[in-house]
Amino acid sequence: MNIAIGGKEYEVIEQPQRHVVMPTKKQLHGWWPGKRECTSERMLINPYNGCGIGCFFCYSLAFPGYFQTFRKENVIIVAEDFDKVVSDQLDSIDFASCGYLSPVTDPFQPVNNLYRLSEKIVKAFVERNIPIEFITKSEIPAEVTELIREQKHSFGQVSFLTLNEELRTILVPQGASNSVLFRNVERMASRGIFAVCRIDPIFPYITDKTGDFRRLINQAKDSGAKHVIASILDIPLKINREVLEKIKTYFGP
Repeated sequence: MNIAIGGKEYEVIEQPQRHVVMPTKKQLHGWWPGKRECTSERMLINPYNGCGIGCFFCYSLAFPGYFQTFRKENVIIVAEDFDKVVSDQLDSIDFASCGYLSPVTDPFQPVNNLYRLSEKIVKAFVERNIPIEFITKSEIPAEVTELIREQKHSFGQVSFLTLNEELRTILVPQGASNSVLFRNVERMASRGIFAVCRIDPIFPYITDKTGDFRRLINQAKDSGAKHVIASILDIPLKINREVLEKIKTYFGP
């Protein structure tokens, strides 16, 4: 099966999840042509447009461009050889801030198992002694933890929504189980990597019980987390109706 994107035809690869591989000249977020002396406070890195984790509330579904291809066609866009593009950009600057992998889609989603763009990008940063952070609801590849322990200012954030596994599978159907997520924290902590517990996002009236937060935070602390951060659910106006309808379907009015 082929799909037309930007006036060109691309083959849809069905496994591990529907995706296409596209040549890219994608830039690190905020980049502009020519040699730069420095970058902004973080370099935003998105090797994939679209995400196989399956969060119905993902704010990226409101983004334009390839994200609308993902929203409407359920096809993830893989940026071919993006690690090489990133490496070239890193080599063109004199000063660099922390890399952020990835602010929009999960860097370790199932399709990454096939292309390993996230591991290659982490390696590019570490080889240049530039710190990089990641945020994930998936299992962290062993290669990533071994790489970032070599760059002492790098760190990892693991996102938790709830300790209730039945509820978690509704909110994050293809995300890792809580046992795997806590193991992520343990593995980072045991290797001297600064590990962050994210309670992200919080759903009012659904996942906002104080006692549940206390248990989650205590377990994260016992696993080796050194910092906790939380955010509440954001619903962009563009997808407001469909997100609220999903919430109504799963949890009632």
